[in-house]
Amino acid sequence: MMAEYTNSVLSIDAAMDKATLRRQLLQQRAAFSAASVVARDLHIQSALDAWYQAAASTIGLPQEKPWLGVYWPLKHEVDLHPLYQRWWAQGHLLALPEAETGKPLRFRAWAAGQPMVADAYGLPIPAAAHYVQPAALLIPCVGFTKIGYRLGYGGGFYDRTLAAYAARCTTVGVADSRCELAHLPVEQHDLPLQLICTQDGWHKSDDIAKLD
Repeated sequence: MMAEYTNSVLSIDAAMDKATLRRQLLQQRAAFSAASVVARDLHIQSALDAWYQAAASTIGLPQEKPWLGVYWPLKHEVDLHPLYQRWWAQGHLLALPEAETGKPLRFRAWAAGQPMVADAYGLPIPAAAHYVQPAALLIPCVGFTKIGYRLGYGGGFYDRTLAAYAARCTTVGVADSRCELAHLPVEQHDLPLQLICTQDGWHKSDDIAKLD
């Protein structure tokens, strides 16, 4: 039986700061039922698989197999591990982010079953430091708007990464549809993601030029 979702866009006080909003969303996400989380992850894995099977030949440089930057889930994020295993078995090239204070993320080539170590923030990364340039990024979202703006954890890692990579990289947010926001405070350095994938479908940042 498919889990049911209560998917209403969250209306928040426009004056609410990002830290308060982030805390509220993380508490909400941690309270989602196990059944709904399993169903969510399966729906998103299926949607992303269909997207990447079609997109892999069109992103990156001609005649070169593209690298896809993925993420290791934490704090109840959408778990894509089964999809990574499937993609790797099919020969797709995947990479995991390495975080360094004040710098854009760097991406290490990942293969199923290889040794892993912790980066400076305790997140798993491949032990072998083979750095690659992703042609597309899967980016976890704490919250998001339908025009592509993302709320993260506040460390600025993906902000710096988007500033460095976005012009030559396809950016895809991965989010729970129950964390869609009617409003998100946007700062000058914030860049919208090109696509956002949720269990209820896709959002494209160029679908709507601006909020009414």
